[in-house]
Amino acid sequence: MNLINLFNFNYLKQNLKKSKGALAVFIGIIPIINILSLFMMNDNNYSNEIITLPGISIINFIGVFILPIVISICLFGYVFKKRSVDFVNSMPISRKSIFVTNTIGGIVILVLMNLINAIFIYILSSTLPNLAIPTGMIIDYFILWTVAYVFVFTVSNIAVSVSGNMI
Repeated sequence: MNLINLFNFNYLKQNLKKSKGALAVFIGIIPIINILSLFMMNDNNYSNEIITLPGISIINFIGVFILPIVISICLFGYVFKKRSVDFVNSMPISRKSIFVTNTIGGIVILVLMNLINAIFIYILSSTLPNLAIPTGMIIDYFILWTVAYVFVFTVSNIAVSVSGNMI
């Protein structure tokens, strides 16, 4: 590990290993629930009417308040344990590099989750007969919810780092 680098891939890989189960569950939970809600919309939608953006974003309205905070707590979990803080801060890596690495890693996780979700929405809208979702709305969906998730994640990272406790 190097003090000069602002982003340390080895540290990110090591940090993701210890919470990979929780992150995998929370990354997959939004796309799975969203797919189930799209199947329900397909069953309830007997005509070929176009679904609105809030119609496909029902799950994200709830997820934007929970998921980024949970990912932030998973990545910045060392702050809550004295032995972990002492160990992490004794590593040959600067605190700025630790913060930037965890923040960029969380942003990548959230972007991947939204990308997977948008791809599944596109696939379902093209295969299900009663579900008509324009491609432009799927792109808007991806951009809107990526920005929202990243904003809440960044704010929760700053709150966890400044306060040093679980919000």
